[in-house]
Amino acid sequence: MTLVVCGPGTARQSMVAAVHVALILHALGPGGTERQMTYLVAGLVERGERVTVVEIRRADHFADAIRAAGGEVVSAEARNRADIARVVRPIHALRADVAYGLNPEANLLALASGAPAVFGVRTSDLARLPKDAIAKVAMGLQHRLARRARFVVANSHAAARQLVARGYPSDRVRSVLNAVERQRFVASPADRDRRRARLGIAAGDQLIATVARIDAQKDPETFVRAAKVATRPGRRFAWFGEGELRPELLRLAREAGIDLIAPGAVHDLASTYAAIDVFTLASAWAEAFSNAFAEALALGLPCVVTETGDHALAAGVATVVPPRNPQALAAAWDTAARNGGGPEWVRANLGVDQMVSSTHELLLEAARGT
Repeated sequence: MTLVVCGPGTARQSMVAAVHVALILHALGPGGTERQMTYLVAGLVERGERVTVVEIRRADHFADAIRAAGGEVVSAEARNRADIARVVRPIHALRADVAYGLNPEANLLALASGAPAVFGVRTSDLARLPKDAIAKVAMGLQHRLARRARFVVANSHAAARQLVARGYPSDRVRSVLNAVERQRFVASPADRDRRRARLGIAAGDQLIATVARIDAQKDPETFVRAAKVATRPGRRFAWFGEGELRPELLRLAREAGIDLIAPGAVHDLASTYAAIDVFTLASAWAEAFSNAFAEALALGLPCVVTETGDHALAAGVATVVPPRNPQALAAAWDTAARNGGGPEWVRANLGVDQMVSSTHELLLEAARGT
């Protein structure tokens, strides 16, 4: 551990031993896990710790935000998943006090780092193996080696229960839910009007939209089938995001006769959320608690989501329907109404300070072996 002195007004006022935390993930791309990383880095640095984010493959989307928060970024620049071995040396060179992985490959690297390892699990369907061969092997090894980790941190209660059911040591499994920083996503009425105008949405139209990557987990087929059932004059549908199934989504919409708005990657989330009238998510499996769902709730948007992961926890402030059920999804869109309890629920359950404090305590305990 390195001795640091924090100046007046900072989190620590005297000479203390800063814990060097290595946070390891696949890449700093434009995803929910990566955004959570920015919150965590800022909070740990504020609490006086040194934080290095290690990305297996280079993706600079959040790199500037990490550095602005006081963290360091190290990219091993692995060419592909099979090239993962080249990441071990730079992680060893960090001489971190604790290493926290954010996906199966990263968890294995945390074990190989020479520091006490904390595993992160960010899926609620552990029985479903990844399609990628390397990722599949990594998940299998994660299951086998979990007892070597000081802690295993799930970002949903549903995932934590599955981990224990799979034989992970119950005394080391913890739940730390994702966090939302509402102010990052607040936009003005003028922002809403401009965004909708760019999308070609009339002032009186209702926009039902998903903000998510386009992949099988998010179930674009159910979304499109529900849209076909729920089509009305003055109702529009949109999917904001990129992903491997984008061509499939567009094909399904075209065949269903849906004039789907699909502008691709989102660079301004605030104005995007402002443009939406009903937020929806048709996930079929493995959702923990969707970051986009949490963000929409925090903004007070009417939300209709499927019962995957921990989504049912918010049933009092959102409409939760069974997965893979287009009729139920479409019917819920018809009755969705703005619920003022969403922001309050998010503040009480998904606060940034809660997430950072809980994670900080676990990392300190792991680093000190207590």
